[in-house]
Amino acid sequence: MIGKILLCLGTLFILTGCWDKKELEQISYVVAIGLDKSEDNKIEVTYQIANPEVGTSLTGSPPPGEKPYENVTILANDFLTARNTVNSFISRKLSFSQTHVLIVSEELARSEEFIKMIYTGIRERELRKTVNMIITKEKARQFINNNQPLLETRPHKYYQLMINRARETGFVPPSDLLQFFQTTERDADLFLAMYATTEKSDVETRNKFEDEYNAGQVPIIGEQITQFMGSALFKEGKMIGTLNGEETRVALIMDPTVTIEDMLTTYEDPLQPKYRIATKVTDARGLKVKMKLDKPHSKIRVEIPLSLEVIGVFSQINYSTDLKKQKLLKKHLEYILSKKANENIDNLQQKYGAEAYNWSLIAQRHFLTQKDYEEFDWMKSYPSFDIEAKVNVTIEEFGQQVQTPRLDMVED
Repeated sequence: MIGKILLCLGTLFILTGCWDKKELEQISYVVAIGLDKSEDNKIEVTYQIANPEVGTSLTGSPPPGEKPYENVTILANDFLTARNTVNSFISRKLSFSQTHVLIVSEELARSEEFIKMIYTGIRERELRKTVNMIITKEKARQFINNNQPLLETRPHKYYQLMINRARETGFVPPSDLLQFFQTTERDADLFLAMYATTEKSDVETRNKFEDEYNAGQVPIIGEQITQFMGSALFKEGKMIGTLNGEETRVALIMDPTVTIEDMLTTYEDPLQPKYRIATKVTDARGLKVKMKLDKPHSKIRVEIPLSLEVIGVFSQINYSTDLKKQKLLKKHLEYILSKKANENIDNLQQKYGAEAYNWSLIAQRHFLTQKDYEEFDWMKSYPSFDIEAKVNVTIEEFGQQVQTPRLDMVED
């Protein structure tokens, strides 16, 4: 009996207590962190702190004038430890457990200090490595303050929906912290990060098409809102350039680790060049990358299968049932898409001396040992490669109506 009592008493010491628990009303959740360059090796840190009582049906109507979030900016040495300093004027404990985005200004991303500063986040347990990294044309503080979602009051929901949708269309790449760290440490590929802005560009965009814009160039009529478009290029942890929406889409199509789910775009009509043909990519899987890695005559041949659905023919030419014209359209699309793929490859290879398609992961399979791969030095060898890409188009269908309507037969 005494033994049982002692056993029960002993188990009390290994039971988990709740002495360190925090009630929800004691915590403030940071949904976005903004980073800007400052002087004397310091950074401007902006925290967007959500108010959980606004925008939910459980709490009823919030008090009049209460905002769904609060933005605070502080000058600090580190973006993680700055949260304690913020508690000098905010009563609740700041938590990074619900942080969705890390917003970095282009000025900071292009600096030598960025890679050193961002690597402090790899050790923080509370900051998830799936946090999305966004590069902004303007200061991150300005981006956060100017960002006014049209349909969402809760900032965490806005970032989640906006980023997921932009990824599906291929206008921006997937770019979380884990991918950034892995690509940087691999030192073989360029890293693509989301590019966004709240500023309107002065560049003339009248002659551009739906995916040829950079962030800020989309011709919105009316109120200017935040734009996610294109990508920021990183080499060895430092931003070196940008790609527009079309270039980003092409790069993602040639990346075997990425899948674009909903890509709509238009191409020039081969028989009536003044018109465009609207298409939808229904399947972009099955990419084949063949390599012959033999210095100094290494070659890469890329085959890109694309299944398309033609959803709009503005010239009213019958491509759906006229097989000769359909064959002409297929060859025309293959020519255009192959040209864009090769231009993308040449641009990155000649201008930046690298690729942004994660091909180094495929290249590793061509070496017996990791040492052999490291001695080959993919990043250093890549600029001299002979590379050619070819797109194979399959036109699956012409929408729900096969026959093209004859508008010339329409009578009053």
